[in-house]
This record gives sequence, C-alpha cells and structure tokens, in this order.
Amino acid sequence: MTIRLSFREKIRRLIADSKGFSSVIGTTFMVLVMMFLGTSVFLWTLSQNTLYNEAVREKNQLEVDRLNEIAKAFDGKYTVSDDGTVQVSAELQNTGPLSVQFTTIWVYAINNTWNSYNYSTVSDINLRPGDSSAITTDVTIIGSSSSNSFSSWLITERGNVVPVAPAAEEQSIQWANLAEGIGSLAFNFSSFRYYEFIDDDQLGDYPEGNPTFRVPHGETIAFGFELTNYNPLKEAITFDEHSQMWSYFPASPGQANGPIWYVANVNPDGTIEPIYSEIILAYEETKLFVFAKQGGRWENQQQNQLGAVNLLMFGRFESGLEYAQNIPFVAIFAYS
Repeated sequence: MTIRLSFREKIRRLIADSKGFSSVIGTTFMVLVMMFLGTSVFLWTLSQNTLYNEAVREKNQLEVDRLNEIAKAFDGKYTVSDDGTVQVSAELQNTGPLSVQFTTIWVYAINNTWNSYNYSTVSDINLRPGDSSAITTDVTIIGSSSSNSFSSWLITERGNVVPVAPAAEEQSIQWANLAEGIGSLAFNFSSFRYYEFIDDDQLGDYPEGNPTFRVPHGETIAFGFELTNYNPLKEAITFDEHSQMWSYFPASPGQANGPIWYVANVNPDGTIEPIYSEIILAYEETKLFVFAKQGGRWENQQQNQLGAVNLLMFGRFESGLEYAQNIPFVAIFAYS
C-alpha cells in the first residue's frame, strides 16, 4: 500500500513539476522523430536500391537483346541522279530470334580524289524472325556521280550496324577499282598452303596440301595459293615462265635472300610437268597457282626464322600489252 501510494505520489509530483513533465514529453517526441527519420531513410534507400536493380536488369536485357539481334543486308545496288541523289536498293533478312527494326541508312561515296557521306531515316521496316524484305531509299550526297564507289550500312533500333553487301556485279566493280591502284591480281590469303614432294617431280596431297604459314625447312617443298583476275579492263592475263616467288630472311645475318620458286604446271595427280606451258587467267576467274623447282637451297641460318615472301608475276594482257605485278603477300616461318 505504501509502494502504491509512493508511486502515485511520484506521478502527482511529476505532473505538478512542469519542467520534468516537459522533459519526458520532449524526449519521447525526439525518439519518435528519430524513429520516423530512420524509417524514412531506410525505406528511401530500399526504394533506390530497387530502382537501381531494375535499371541494371533492364540494361542487361537490352544488351542481351542487342547481341541476339541478327540480320543481314545483301544484293546492294546504287543508282545516282544528276542532283546527287543516291538510290540504294537491297534485300534484308532477319536471321535471329528477335524482331529487327531498321531506323537509319548511311551511304559513303568515294573516288580517287574525293569522298563524302550522308544518311537518311528508314521507316516501316520491322522484320519478325525469319522474315525478308526489300528496301529502296534515297540518300543525298552532293557531288556524287555514277563513277563513284559506294558502300552503305543500316542502323537498327537497338544500335546494331548491318553492312549492306554489294551485288556480285557491284562487288566486281569495287575489286576492279582497287586493282587499278595496286595491280590486276587479288591474292586469297586463306588459300595459302605448301606441298612436300613424294618423288622428284610429284607433290603429295595435291591439291589440298598443308594450309599453314609454318613450313618445314628443306628443299623438297612447293607452295600453292589462289589468285583472282580483277583487271579493270576485263582482259585475261597470260603468265609466262618468268613468274617467280622470292623469299627473304632479313633476320639471318648475311643471308637475306632465300630460295626462289618458279611457276609450274601441275597435273591432277600432283605431277609437275617438265616443260612449263603458259597459264591463262580469265577476268574474274580464280585459279590455284603452284610455285616449285627451287632456284636455291635453304641455308642453315634460315632455320627457325620468319621470312617475307614476294610474288613476282609476269606476262601479258589479252590485248598484247605487257603485264607485271609484285605482290608482297605473306610471311612464312621456316622451322627445322
């Protein structure tokens, strides 16, 4: 009874004491404010973290979609009007699992002394997976003419670049323009190979050979590769017996020049003809050329060395004009 009266007395005195009561109320209010602020900060942090995670997931999904967007444009053709308007036509195909929407096309025009480019928006071209469509659009390039070479590429809504592959005829024209500056022959790097002799005049594993730039050090070896004629005048080229393949090993002290190989006629069974007959390469024709019959020996200094190879082609055009071209085309590593 005494304790209960004492407690009531304390409460009464606390209420009667305005300063003490105000301190309790203030402390309680401050605690409530701190709890409210702490809860608010926690909830705001949680919401911001949720927004960040959603943004990251959305960004990742966009990147995945961009990588899975697969389309191709081919059979590109260009027509130029007098006012510099370039009309581009091509075939489009969606080969990926997602729909593709094209938004912009860029066209680049070039000749020996001038180049320029411009773009145009593309509308109503949305391809579902597996769909194909044709596109014809105009891009204005002031100063362009039909004598220019053109290339173009499309931009998708996801930001991918789809180059427009030229039609076969346009591609030949581009190769011919390139050949006019460096020579009429184009060398196919992926076709390079060497052959080992299984007899004095017979190549083993012909015509496949060994497709590599690492060649064994030795004199029983021949080389093969494909050449294509892109002569701008569309003339055939005849190659005579003076066509050669030279090798250089500048890292070998005192032995920069390596063996020389000569153009050869090879039968389907790999047998090399003892007497060379001139080889004719028609316009846009691709042939496998073999160089054998070394004019020198491998030297010891050339073992485990990297050497340069030059192709010296000599002959005449169909019109009778003399033809000569030097192609510094590959490097070989001669291992022992």
